[in-house]
Amino acid sequence: MKPESLLGILIELIERLAEPGPLPADARVGKYAREKSFLGSRDRRFVTEAAYGWLRHLPRVRSPLGPGAFAGSHKSVGGAPRPEPTSAYLADVLALARERLFPWSFEETMAAARGYLEARGAESSRAEALARAWEAERAGPSDPLARFGMETSLPEWLARCLVEERGIDRARKLAQALLEPAPVDLRVRLSRLPREEARRRLEEELGQRVTTTPWSPWGLRLERRARLGGTRTFREGSVEIEDEGSQLVVLALEATPGMTVVDFCAGAGGKSLALAEALGGQGVVACDVEARRLAELERRARRAGLEHDIRCVVTEPAGPLPTELQPADLVFVDAPCSGLGTLRRNPELKLRHGPEDVLRFSRLQLTILERCLPLVRPGGQLAYATCSLLAEENEDVVHRFAAEHPELCPRESQWARSHLPSACSEDGFLRLDPPSTGTDGFFLAMWTRRSSGPP
Repeated sequence: MKPESLLGILIELIERLAEPGPLPADARVGKYAREKSFLGSRDRRFVTEAAYGWLRHLPRVRSPLGPGAFAGSHKSVGGAPRPEPTSAYLADVLALARERLFPWSFEETMAAARGYLEARGAESSRAEALARAWEAERAGPSDPLARFGMETSLPEWLARCLVEERGIDRARKLAQALLEPAPVDLRVRLSRLPREEARRRLEEELGQRVTTTPWSPWGLRLERRARLGGTRTFREGSVEIEDEGSQLVVLALEATPGMTVVDFCAGAGGKSLALAEALGGQGVVACDVEARRLAELERRARRAGLEHDIRCVVTEPAGPLPTELQPADLVFVDAPCSGLGTLRRNPELKLRHGPEDVLRFSRLQLTILERCLPLVRPGGQLAYATCSLLAEENEDVVHRFAAEHPELCPRESQWARSHLPSACSEDGFLRLDPPSTGTDGFFLAMWTRRSSGPP
């Protein structure tokens, strides 16, 4: 395909990604790729990688043009009108190429941009004008935190949070790690197949190198993305797609056969399936407020042969819980959150969420913990997890909740203490992130509910 045509397809996809709506970027990219079935694998890979590059680096290339850049905003900023959306996206692409963050060189991208503009009946010289406008503002903001955000492709509010919580050096290391694409990790069902056998089979079926994950005894890592659905190993339910960090959270829960477990915010059930496996195929009650998510969990459980080991219960967002939910040995709250720990694979989250969303999530998380506490039997355990990197959703929520419930005694995961870097288990909490473990970012806190009142 001609470069100018490919550039046009990319800008069309970027317009789709910038539209407000509930669908995540991967769903939008997949839908668009299915619509453009005429694209060859090489062109499809270019468009996908370039679109994700735009999502990852938009704060870096758009911030010199002012705030409010996402979602195709072309409102007046600081008295200066914004360019119309298509021009803004083309300017973004040229800026990415200038910064060597694009698959093509700057010269190749400029040539494609000229051809793209001419095909739309516009003057090709507009490409130079857009490139010059961005370059003229390249000095960027004078505020050190705003500059840090631009340099690390973070919105200023998030850059400020990370620096305040971690210090500039750790924040920079984390921000740079979040710009790298996430690996493709799998969890092997050891009850069906030894990990080494699964690794060998997948190498043969996929024609690529497959390695074991460094921390999880269940995990495998692919060298590159692949169509797992075409492999017998995946179809027979011997492996599940699951980030190693998610696996480590389940391992840190230390669930053992004979326990009763409620996974209160199960979603599509990746951790529910892992918990059922850890329990030896015994009962997990998976709850969620969205029936469609639980339907996906049930589909996955059937493929894994665990359909009789996971019971799904739809809960209302508020009000009394279903009477069928009985006190359990372990209640796991995998709470709704900003998801900022998954920015490597979901870079759009830093553009769609703001500080007001983090506050909203923290309030919801406290509400969910309060609802779940009666489900923990005396002597049982309560666990709280997020895939957020921010204290407002993690430590702050935990401290506020625990202060109201002296019947809860903090519990530390001995598995995590024994198997993970010591920095991951400071203060009795489990913290994972790309620099420390090479995984997505996760937080885990656990308590034991005393059989009697506090001493």
